[in-house]
Amino acid sequence: MKTISQELNQIYTKQMQVLDKVVSSLFSELQKRTPVDKGSLKGAWDKQETDSGWTISNNMTYASVIFDGRKFVYSPSFPNGRWEGSEKLPEGIDPIIARFNIILQNELKKVRV
Repeated sequence: MKTISQELNQIYTKQMQVLDKVVSSLFSELQKRTPVDKGSLKGAWDKQETDSGWTISNNMTYASVIFDGRKFVYSPSFPNGRWEGSEKLPEGIDPIIARFNIILQNELKKVRV
């Protein structure tokens, strides 16, 4: 017969396996959906496991402009406005992350001892 501690450890292990799988899938999807001009942005994705979980990042200076989605902006330099972001990723990455958040929640609900 298992102790409560053993069961909790098994649940935790299974949850971490699910998390690892979903994070890897999200990382692949982000790489795949990143618009390519010269390939620098796509190649700048990084995935690291930390003590508190996973970190996925992209350190290109213009990444936030692309990943925030396409929008028309005004500035002193462009008083008539201009488009920022990529036509290839008009919604940005938020919908991708939201979809994987749902996938993660659904997969975690399936975890059983």
